[in-house]
Amino acid sequence: MEGLLMNQILVCSPSGALTDASALDRGIAALQQAGFEVSETPQTRLRVHRFAGNDEERLAALDTAFHHPGPATIMASRGGYGLSRLLGQMPLQRWCEAMVAQGLTLCGHSDVTALQLALLNASRNLQAKHTTADPLLARLGLAQTSGDSAALSSLRLLHGPMVCFDFGDEAGVSPTTYRHFEEAVFEGRVEVPWTSGFHQGRAGSVRLEGPAWGGNLVMLTSLLGTPHWPNMEGGILILEDVNEPVYKIERMLMQLLHAGVLQQQKAIILGQFSEPKPHEHDGGYALNDAIACVHEKLSLGNKPAPAILSNFPFGHVRPKACFYQGVNAVLSIEHDVDDNLNHSLRCVLTQTL
Repeated sequence: MEGLLMNQILVCSPSGALTDASALDRGIAALQQAGFEVSETPQTRLRVHRFAGNDEERLAALDTAFHHPGPATIMASRGGYGLSRLLGQMPLQRWCEAMVAQGLTLCGHSDVTALQLALLNASRNLQAKHTTADPLLARLGLAQTSGDSAALSSLRLLHGPMVCFDFGDEAGVSPTTYRHFEEAVFEGRVEVPWTSGFHQGRAGSVRLEGPAWGGNLVMLTSLLGTPHWPNMEGGILILEDVNEPVYKIERMLMQLLHAGVLQQQKAIILGQFSEPKPHEHDGGYALNDAIACVHEKLSLGNKPAPAILSNFPFGHVRPKACFYQGVNAVLSIEHDVDDNLNHSLRCVLTQTL
C-alpha cells in the first residue's frame, strides 16, 4: 500500500527514563540490522527523577516526533509512567492532522495506551466537527467513509512492540514479534491466530466485526470520565496488564462494567496479565474466577453478554502480536470438540488498512 513502505523509525521516550541504556542500544542495532533507519529524539536518554526528561522536554520531544517528515514509525523506547501528566497540555487534534499529513505511525504499548487512546478520541472529535465536504476532513483522510472504523483507518496507532523490551532483549528479537510488526507496518495487515483459554459466549462458529481498541487495563481505566475517553460502541476491546493482583484486575473490569463500557462491546479479548504469584489469602482465587464473575454480571443485562476470550498473545510478554487502534477488525471464533470431548477454541483477529 502506498504510504506504508516506511523504513524510518524515530525513537522517543515519552514516559519513563531508561532503566538500561544497553537495551536501547541493542534494540536500535536490531532494527538497523533488519533494514530500518533509526534516529532518536534529543531527550530519549534523559532522566529527571523517574521520567525521561521533565514535562516540557517530553512534550517538546513528542511535538518534534509528530512533525517528523514521514512516512515513518514513531516507536517508544519503553513505557513506565509519565504520559498521564502531559495529556492536558497536548495539542492532540493538531498531532492527528500532522500524523496523517506526514504518514506517521505511533507504535508502543503500556503507558503509550493513554496517548494512543487520547489521539483516537481527538480524531473522532475532529470527525464530528466537520462534514465530509470539509477540506480539513478530506485532508485527514476521513472524507466519504461509512462508520467510525473506516473513518479512523488513516490514523495509524499501532499497539505493538517497543524498542527496549521487544527489540533490545539480550536473548534477541522474537521472530514472531518481528513478523507481526513487519506485516502491520509494511503491509498494513494484522492477522493474529491464537487458542483461547477461556470463553463465554455463543458456541459453534462466530464472526464478529468492529473497531479494535484497548491496551493496558490500568491506563485505559485511568481515562474513564476524562475528556480523552474514546467512547467505542460495538468494538472489540483488547486488554492486558502486568504485576497487578487478580482482585485489582477484577476491580478495574468491574469499573468498566459499572460505567457501561463492557456492555457496549461485541467482544472482550484478554491478553497476558503476568499477574504476580497468588497470595495465600486468595484461597485459590485466580484470573479465571475474576473473569467468570465479570461475565456473570454482564449476563444480568437485557441483551446477550459480549464474548470473552483470553490468552491473546499480547501484553508485557515476548513474543507479542499487535493491532491498530480504532481500525475495523474481524474476529473469527471456531469452537471445536474432538472425539475425546476435548474442547478447543481457535480464534483469529484480522485487520486491513
